[in-house]
Amino acid sequence: MEAKTQKKEKKHSPGKLLCRLAFVLFVGYCLVSIISVQISIAEKKEQLATLQKKSEEIKAKNAEYERLLNASDEKKYMEQLAIDELGYAYPNEIRFYDISRN
Repeated sequence: MEAKTQKKEKKHSPGKLLCRLAFVLFVGYCLVSIISVQISIAEKKEQLATLQKKSEEIKAKNAEYERLLNASDEKKYMEQLAIDELGYAYPNEIRFYDISRN
């Protein structure tokens, strides 16, 4: 009987314990790596969406510029731009501004 009880009692060898510890650490490292990659992917998707939005805005501006360059009334556009953007006026022109609205 004593021989049977000695066989049932297994001693944990340091090699098995070390192997189990290494396996647990490896699995933990894999989980942390997967989570960090998922976070990185989410950040890159946000950046991509932002860049695509900017790209669409720039394409719209470029289309407007192309339309203006291809227009036959370039002089009228330049005149309107000088009046609106730069505040130019004709020599005898009088401008009235409504200052009642704040």
